[in-house]
Amino acid sequence: MDSNLTDPTPTTGGSDLDESHSGSSQRVWLNRISTRWTAVNNPTLFVKRYGRAIRKYVATLIHDPHDAEEVEQEFMLRMVQKGFHSADSNKGKFRYYLITIVRNAAMQWLCRRNQVPLSIEGMEQLPVSEASQLEWTSDWRKCILKAAWKSLDKYQKRTTNNLFCVVLRAAAQYPDEDSPTLAKRVSEMSGQELKPEAFRKQLSRARKRFADLIVQEVARTLVEPTLEGIKDELNCLDLMKYVEGYLSE
Repeated sequence: MDSNLTDPTPTTGGSDLDESHSGSSQRVWLNRISTRWTAVNNPTLFVKRYGRAIRKYVATLIHDPHDAEEVEQEFMLRMVQKGFHSADSNKGKFRYYLITIVRNAAMQWLCRRNQVPLSIEGMEQLPVSEASQLEWTSDWRKCILKAAWKSLDKYQKRTTNNLFCVVLRAAAQYPDEDSPTLAKRVSEMSGQELKPEAFRKQLSRARKRFADLIVQEVARTLVEPTLEGIKDELNCLDLMKYVEGYLSE
């Protein structure tokens, strides 16, 4: 796994299932999650979290790099200044809403440039390539993972003797190495001596924490994050492999 966090694949397992995720405590767990389209209520947070996805998607619609950059900057500025007041919470998923308004912004820009009037209904009927849709989903997924890694890194820095982020990165980047080798590697990277047994314990806890963070990131983009809704979005974004074993049944 490299520093760009493009697609880390830490394996998860059921042995560390947080008891707050099971049985009658499920409602308490869900209530702990910050919900109701966090990004909609905080445009600055939106730019930080999903700017990459916006940028890549605009590039699939407008192929000239300079034109695509102009559209992106215009869109971002408008969102920061005016927010997402037209968001329809009935759609449930923020990424569905967002891909529509990004696409409309790109189409409106093209119409203005070419001086061709086009109604909202007309824009909705314009074809969108499957590649563009796949690109959007892929980059949204990367945004979720990047946010989870950043949160894990922050958690490590504020917790004494915590090497969660370092051990998980090492395990993801060198999946074929055994615990003694990885423990030695992490010791050299962190400047803290770590025995194989301690490495395994830290890795197990790091996987559980990482799964929690992914779930929280996904839940923030859902209007009413139920367990089934979260699972559905995790599957749609190919993120379930990171959290299997940590969700309530």
